[in-house]
Amino acid sequence: FMAGAESAFGKSQAGNGNGEQGRALEALKYAENLLAEEAERLARQLRREVKKRVTDGLTIMLEEQTAVRERTVALQSPVKEGSRQALAAVAALAKREERIAAVAQELINVVEETEFGIALPAALAAVRDATDSVQMSLADGDASSDVVAAEKQIEADLKAMLDVVSEMSDANSRSGRRGGQSADEQRKEQSRIISELKMLRLLQSRVHQSTIDVDGKRASAALTSVLRKRIEDLEGRQEDVRDATERLAEARGDE
Repeated sequence: FMAGAESAFGKSQAGNGNGEQGRALEALKYAENLLAEEAERLARQLRREVKKRVTDGLTIMLEEQTAVRERTVALQSPVKEGSRQALAAVAALAKREERIAAVAQELINVVEETEFGIALPAALAAVRDATDSVQMSLADGDASSDVVAAEKQIEADLKAMLDVVSEMSDANSRSGRRGGQSADEQRKEQSRIISELKMLRLLQSRVHQSTIDVDGKRASAALTSVLRKRIEDLEGRQEDVRDATERLAEARGDE
């Protein structure tokens, strides 16, 4: 096309040259649109795949955590009675809890690499930290009501996260904010933002409750290794809340 345009100009056929150049620009624009549509299609496909992987991972974590908690409850009485076999069984549960934390870390890596969510990595990190604390307690043979309560809280968090992830759109956070998007794209982008807000509120609630719990124990007891780790983890999650809040505010401002 461009060669034809140059030839036309060379022969002083300006009208013909302008026509050739116009068609060349139209062809380039058409190619750009095709590439943009294909990029968007691939992005949506990737988000669907990541969403499924996250959902499957959270489901596995929930099922395993429920099983660990039920076993912990069953071992409480024998442990109180001083059964060495029961203590060994509780310690063995620590390995299962460790696997739950490992799945959480795998999901964090996937979500961060694919930019699937703004608050989701931090929410997953909060659950991972909680499972780490439970793992340390179980490894010490602790099957107390506090440990069971922590296990139940992890289950509640996982259920809440599953609910939010199920609502997450396959909209691309970048393309969804481009000008001129269709009504369907606008709807999906709004759905994405709402899901992010729900995940952020879940994270904020979890961090707030953990802060109250840790402050209460720090004031009334010596700093055990488990409590020290919870304090360190909590500081990181508080920073995550601030970061996620800022990023989400920026995303909403770009709409």
